Amino acid sequence: MTYTGRDLILLLTNKEDLTADFVVLELQKRNIPYFRFNTEDFPYKIKAGISCRNSLVNGYIDDGKNIIDLKGVKSIWYRRPKRAVPGENINNEFERFCRMESWYFLRGLWENIDCFWVSHPYNLEKARSKIRQLAVAQQIGLKIPDTLVSNNPSEVKRFFEELKGEMVVKPVRSGLVRGDVKDYVIYTSKVSVEHLEKLDGLKFAPSIFQACIPKKYDIRVTVIGEKVFPVEIHSQSNPEAVIDWRKPQDVKLEHRVHDLPVEIKTKCLQLVKFYGIQFAAIDLVLSRDGKYYFLELNPNGQWAWIEQRTGIPLTESLVDLLVNLDSDACK
Repeated sequence: MTYTGRDLILLLTNKEDLTADFVVLELQKRNIPYFRFNTEDFPYKIKAGISCRNSLVNGYIDDGKNIIDLKGVKSIWYRRPKRAVPGENINNEFERFCRMESWYFLRGLWENIDCFWVSHPYNLEKARSKIRQLAVAQQIGLKIPDTLVSNNPSEVKRFFEELKGEMVVKPVRSGLVRGDVKDYVIYTSKVSVEHLEKLDGLKFAPSIFQACIPKKYDIRVTVIGEKVFPVEIHSQSNPEAVIDWRKPQDVKLEHRVHDLPVEIKTKCLQLVKFYGIQFAAIDLVLSRDGKYYFLELNPNGQWAWIEQRTGIPLTESLVDLLVNLDSDACK
């Protein structure tokens, strides 16, 4: 079947993305036309093309069952597409070449779709820099922990002394380390005096060092368009979650809807709009003395578990945004 309508929702993700399933179910419930493009199927199972002629640019996606005319796409949810997989019968010599060519073809395809994005990949990439986030958050007026980003052991030791030993460390980009046998995750961790004696490896990988804020609890703020959904995560009830609530993967950590002050809500929206994105998962901390601190922003963070734990209508709000376009489009 060829789809040529003007109201299609295109989901760019992968087969293992369970969060995307929530959105698919909501779209089906509302009888809204959509196409889920699991990008790891390209080009082995999916055909696509783009033509530039007569001052027009046209593209399509063909999964063998449906042919999607990209002029009919109303909005795109850029969730978590994976790199293209060319198939098992490709000679190893050409596998990397094929993967890269396929991936950059997809990027070129997306760049020529003129519609509403949640969110555009260019803006997502800009928003991923944790270092820049801290600078922008300060400019907007959000408090941040005192921070040093460095690969200089001497500088880190001086900073540790300034903070009287109350310091944490986290990765600059991502805590995921791909290993030959298994993957590893580096969580935000408290720095001890013993750690300072083993900083030789720091010269190879700069890290973010910050003042350790005594927490009342963590706050996850999910921003969807103009809507702000703050939720308390009571991390201090589990000793392993005190510094980083993700570390113990404790499904019993209490979650509560939080009444975020209007001023902080407004600044969260300002931060998201600065990057021209339509969605963000923002990590804040409420200190024991009642101050809000910005930690970081994930422009494509997880959120389904929050809906399950609290009943907040995140899926409905995201689909509302994709369908009604009730926010400033960023293309």
